[in-house]
Amino acid sequence: MSFVDVVDHLIRLKNAPPFAGKTALCIDGTSIGRVVSDMLWEQNVNHHAIQMTGGQDWSRKGRYVNAGKTLMIETTAVLFASGDIKFALDLPLRQEIEDDLGSFTTATTAAGRVDLAKRVKWVSKDIGDGLGYDIRSFDQDGNEVFLEVKTTTSGRATPFFVSNNEVAVSGEKGDSYRLVRVFNFSKKPRFFSLTGSLSEVLQLEATSYRARVL
Repeated sequence: MSFVDVVDHLIRLKNAPPFAGKTALCIDGTSIGRVVSDMLWEQNVNHHAIQMTGGQDWSRKGRYVNAGKTLMIETTAVLFASGDIKFALDLPLRQEIEDDLGSFTTATTAAGRVDLAKRVKWVSKDIGDGLGYDIRSFDQDGNEVFLEVKTTTSGRATPFFVSNNEVAVSGEKGDSYRLVRVFNFSKKPRFFSLTGSLSEVLQLEATSYRARVL
Protein backbone atom coordinates (compact mmCIF):
# COMPACT_ATOMS: atom_id res chain seq x y z
CA MET A 1 0.00 0.00 0.00
CA SER A 2 1.42 3.39 -1.00
CA PHE A 3 1.51 6.53 1.15
CA VAL A 4 -1.18 8.01 -1.07
CA ASP A 5 -3.42 5.00 -0.39
CA VAL A 6 -2.82 5.31 3.38
CA VAL A 7 -3.69 9.01 3.38
CA ASP A 8 -6.81 8.47 1.25
CA HIS A 9 -7.96 5.70 3.59
CA LEU A 10 -7.45 7.87 6.69
CA ILE A 11 -9.38 10.76 5.16
CA ARG A 12 -12.29 8.51 4.15
CA LEU A 13 -12.33 6.89 7.59
CA LYS A 14 -12.24 10.24 9.40
CA ASN A 15 -15.12 11.63 7.33
CA ALA A 16 -17.36 8.54 7.42
CA PRO A 17 -19.92 7.57 10.08
CA PRO A 18 -19.65 7.09 12.99
CA PHE A 19 -16.42 9.12 13.14
CA ALA A 20 -17.33 12.18 11.08
CA GLY A 21 -17.27 15.32 13.20
CA LYS A 22 -16.84 13.34 16.44
CA THR A 23 -13.20 12.26 16.52
CA ALA A 24 -9.65 13.58 16.50
CA LEU A 25 -7.19 11.88 14.17
CA CYS A 26 -3.95 10.78 15.84
CA ILE A 27 -1.14 9.10 13.91
CA ASP A 28 2.41 7.96 14.49
CA GLY A 29 4.61 11.02 13.93
CA THR A 30 7.93 9.17 13.77
CA SER A 31 9.86 7.65 10.88
CA ILE A 32 7.59 7.10 7.85
CA GLY A 33 4.69 8.47 9.90
CA ARG A 34 6.16 11.92 9.28
CA VAL A 35 5.59 11.44 5.55
CA VAL A 36 1.93 10.60 6.14
CA SER A 37 1.60 13.59 8.47
CA ASP A 38 3.08 15.92 5.88
CA MET A 39 0.70 14.64 3.21
CA LEU A 40 -2.31 15.07 5.51
CA TRP A 41 -1.13 18.58 6.37
CA GLU A 42 -0.84 19.48 2.69
CA GLN A 43 -4.50 18.46 2.27
CA ASN A 44 -5.56 20.57 5.29
CA VAL A 45 -6.52 17.51 7.33
CA ASN A 46 -6.26 18.46 10.99
CA HIS A 47 -4.52 15.78 13.06
CA HIS A 48 -2.07 15.07 15.87
CA ALA A 49 1.26 13.44 15.01
CA ILE A 50 2.43 11.56 18.12
CA GLN A 51 6.15 11.16 18.79
CA MET A 52 6.90 8.75 21.64
CA THR A 53 9.66 9.82 24.04
CA GLY A 54 11.04 8.65 27.36
CA GLY A 55 9.62 9.56 30.77
CA GLN A 56 6.16 10.76 31.81
CA ASP A 57 6.00 14.27 30.35
CA TRP A 58 4.40 15.58 27.19
CA SER A 59 4.57 18.73 25.07
CA ARG A 60 3.02 20.07 21.87
CA LYS A 61 4.42 22.09 18.99
CA GLY A 62 1.99 22.64 16.15
CA ARG A 63 0.58 19.32 15.04
CA TYR A 64 3.37 17.35 16.73
CA VAL A 65 2.88 15.97 20.24
CA ASN A 66 5.86 14.56 22.14
CA ALA A 67 4.57 12.13 24.76
CA GLY A 68 6.42 9.90 27.21
CA LYS A 69 5.88 6.19 26.60
CA THR A 70 5.12 5.50 30.26
CA LEU A 71 2.57 8.33 30.39
CA MET A 72 0.82 7.11 27.24
CA ILE A 73 0.59 3.47 28.30
CA GLU A 74 -0.40 4.19 31.90
CA THR A 75 -3.12 6.64 30.85
CA THR A 76 -4.50 4.25 28.24
CA ALA A 77 -4.40 1.36 30.72
CA VAL A 78 -6.30 3.33 33.34
CA LEU A 79 -9.00 4.43 30.88
CA PHE A 80 -9.28 0.91 29.51
CA ALA A 81 -9.63 -0.62 32.98
CA SER A 82 -12.36 1.87 33.89
CA GLY A 83 -14.30 1.01 30.73
CA ASP A 84 -14.05 4.56 29.35
CA ILE A 85 -12.32 3.37 26.18
CA LYS A 86 -13.03 0.22 24.18
CA PHE A 87 -11.53 -1.40 21.12
CA ALA A 88 -13.45 -2.40 18.00
CA LEU A 89 -14.29 -6.11 17.96
CA ASP A 90 -12.66 -6.57 14.55
CA LEU A 91 -9.47 -4.64 15.43
CA PRO A 92 -6.38 -6.69 14.45
CA LEU A 93 -4.43 -7.89 17.54
CA ARG A 94 -7.31 -6.63 19.72
CA GLN A 95 -6.91 -9.39 22.30
CA GLU A 96 -3.14 -8.89 22.55
CA ILE A 97 -3.62 -5.14 23.10
CA GLU A 98 -6.31 -5.71 25.73
CA ASP A 99 -4.15 -8.26 27.54
CA ASP A 100 -1.20 -5.84 27.65
CA LEU A 101 -3.28 -2.94 28.94
CA GLY A 102 -5.24 -5.11 31.34
CA SER A 103 -2.03 -6.32 32.93
CA PHE A 104 -0.80 -2.74 33.61
CA THR A 105 2.76 -3.86 32.81
CA THR A 106 4.60 -0.54 32.57
CA ALA A 107 6.01 -0.32 36.11
CA THR A 108 7.00 -3.96 36.36
CA THR A 109 8.52 -4.33 32.91
CA ALA A 110 10.42 -1.07 33.33
CA ALA A 111 12.07 -2.64 36.36
CA GLY A 112 12.76 -5.85 34.46
CA ARG A 113 10.06 -7.72 36.39
CA VAL A 114 8.22 -9.40 33.54
CA ASP A 115 7.45 -12.24 35.98
CA LEU A 116 5.32 -9.84 38.00
CA ALA A 117 3.68 -8.31 34.95
CA LYS A 118 2.29 -11.72 34.03
CA ARG A 119 0.63 -11.97 37.46
CA VAL A 120 -1.22 -8.65 37.28
CA LYS A 121 -5.00 -9.13 37.25
CA TRP A 122 -7.86 -6.94 36.07
CA VAL A 123 -10.11 -8.30 38.80
CA SER A 124 -13.19 -6.16 38.13
CA LYS A 125 -13.38 -7.77 34.68
CA ASP A 126 -12.26 -11.31 35.55
CA ILE A 127 -13.99 -11.71 38.93
CA GLY A 128 -16.42 -8.82 39.47
CA ASP A 129 -16.82 -5.50 41.27
CA GLY A 130 -17.11 -6.81 44.81
CA LEU A 131 -13.44 -6.81 45.81
CA GLY A 132 -13.20 -3.05 46.37
CA TYR A 133 -10.61 -2.42 43.64
CA ASP A 134 -10.29 -2.84 39.85
CA ILE A 135 -6.70 -3.99 39.30
CA ARG A 136 -4.23 -5.99 41.37
CA SER A 137 -0.74 -4.96 40.32
CA PHE A 138 2.77 -4.82 41.83
CA ASP A 139 5.35 -2.16 42.56
CA GLN A 140 8.95 -2.48 41.41
CA ASP A 141 9.89 -4.35 44.59
CA GLY A 142 7.24 -7.01 44.04
CA ASN A 143 4.76 -5.74 46.64
CA GLU A 144 1.07 -5.96 45.76
CA VAL A 145 -0.71 -2.75 44.74
CA PHE A 146 -4.50 -2.50 44.51
CA LEU A 147 -5.91 0.08 42.06
CA GLU A 148 -9.44 1.51 42.06
CA VAL A 149 -10.27 3.74 39.05
CA LYS A 150 -12.77 6.65 39.14
CA THR A 151 -13.45 8.66 35.97
CA THR A 152 -15.18 11.97 35.22
CA THR A 153 -15.54 14.20 32.18
CA SER A 154 -15.41 17.19 34.54
CA GLY A 155 -12.54 18.79 36.44
CA ARG A 156 -10.05 17.52 38.99
CA ALA A 157 -12.08 18.60 42.03
CA THR A 158 -15.42 17.08 40.91
CA PRO A 159 -16.98 14.98 43.74
CA PHE A 160 -17.45 11.26 43.08
CA PHE A 161 -18.96 8.22 44.77
CA VAL A 162 -17.13 5.47 46.61
CA SER A 163 -18.77 2.42 48.16
CA ASN A 164 -18.63 1.29 51.78
CA ASN A 165 -16.71 -1.74 50.58
CA GLU A 166 -14.09 0.39 48.80
CA VAL A 167 -13.59 2.45 51.95
CA ALA A 168 -13.27 -0.69 54.07
CA VAL A 169 -10.87 -2.43 51.68
CA SER A 170 -8.70 0.68 51.39
CA GLY A 171 -8.39 0.71 55.18
CA GLU A 172 -7.38 -2.95 55.20
CA LYS A 173 -4.83 -2.60 52.40
CA GLY A 174 -3.31 0.66 53.71
CA ASP A 175 -0.49 2.08 51.60
CA SER A 176 -0.85 -0.70 49.03
CA TYR A 177 -4.22 0.77 47.99
CA ARG A 178 -4.32 3.41 45.22
CA LEU A 179 -7.31 5.40 44.05
CA VAL A 180 -6.67 6.53 40.47
CA ARG A 181 -8.77 9.60 39.59
CA VAL A 182 -9.20 10.27 35.85
CA PHE A 183 -10.60 13.72 35.00
CA ASN A 184 -11.29 15.93 31.96
CA PHE A 185 -11.84 12.66 30.11
CA SER A 186 -13.82 14.06 27.17
CA LYS A 187 -11.38 16.92 26.45
CA LYS A 188 -7.85 16.33 27.72
CA PRO A 189 -7.73 13.23 29.95
CA ARG A 190 -5.44 13.47 32.96
CA PHE A 191 -5.18 11.46 36.15
CA PHE A 192 -3.64 11.43 39.61
CA SER A 193 -3.53 8.83 42.37
CA LEU A 194 -4.17 8.85 46.12
CA THR A 195 -2.47 6.34 48.40
CA GLY A 196 -3.89 4.66 51.48
CA SER A 197 -7.18 4.55 53.34
CA LEU A 198 -9.90 6.53 51.56
CA SER A 199 -11.17 7.77 54.91
CA GLU A 200 -7.82 9.52 55.41
CA VAL A 201 -7.17 10.93 51.92
CA LEU A 202 -10.74 11.97 51.05
CA GLN A 203 -13.48 14.01 52.70
CA LEU A 204 -16.32 11.49 52.91
CA GLU A 205 -19.99 12.45 53.21
CA ALA A 206 -22.87 10.00 53.85
CA THR A 207 -25.34 10.10 50.95
CA SER A 208 -27.50 7.03 51.71
CA TYR A 209 -28.65 4.92 54.66
CA ARG A 210 -29.28 1.24 55.29
CA ALA A 211 -32.91 0.86 56.41
CA ARG A 212 -34.86 -1.85 58.23
CA VAL A 213 -38.57 -2.03 58.95
CA LEU A 214 -39.39 -1.33 62.64
